[in-house]
Amino acid sequence: TTASVNDLQTLIDKNTALLSYFVGNEKIYIFSITVDDFKMWEVDKIKKFDDKVEEFNEVILSYKEDKVKKYHKLAYELYNQLLPLDFPKNINRLIIVPDGIIGTISFDALFTEEYTGEVKKYTDFPFLVYKYNISYVYSGNLFYNTFSDNEIWQNERPSKDWFGIAPVFKEDNKLEFMGSNVETLPGTEEEINTIEQYL
Repeated sequence: TTASVNDLQTLIDKNTALLSYFVGNEKIYIFSITVDDFKMWEVDKIKKFDDKVEEFNEVILSYKEDKVKKYHKLAYELYNQLLPLDFPKNINRLIIVPDGIIGTISFDALFTEEYTGEVKKYTDFPFLVYKYNISYVYSGNLFYNTFSDNEIWQNERPSKDWFGIAPVFKEDNKLEFMGSNVETLPGTEEEINTIEQYL
């Protein structure tokens, strides 16, 4: 079944915007669907867009100060490229339908404003995920065909089937990734235990 805009609107609530992207040679087209609106934006693709996306995906993994600074710049530049639109204040959830190389971008890690603070003070970074809950689907049709008959989705009740990962380990079992030590995140274990109580 090919989903229409009206079909997709039946699956989202007043707090959700579904954003579908199409990457052309010189333009990026952004289709925004909310429960009561449909808009399309045409934006000029920044120079060397693909190269910048690839560099973003590389520097996001680095702890080196020069790479982290580059990440600051690219995270804000790509945010302006991919989200040049203002949403109503009630929108707090984004469903991203990417196209091409956009599918490799973690929207969660984009910056909503230029960052000029301490280079590695990650807790102060203006991540997009602080502003919106973000999820991804491969296409509007897949989204519709997956959830249109799903009572759990329609009634917004959480499923009791879920999978959680908490990167928690003993201090004497150090993990290393790309030459750097990986820190344990003890708060994630508490989060998973809390979520389990509600399911």
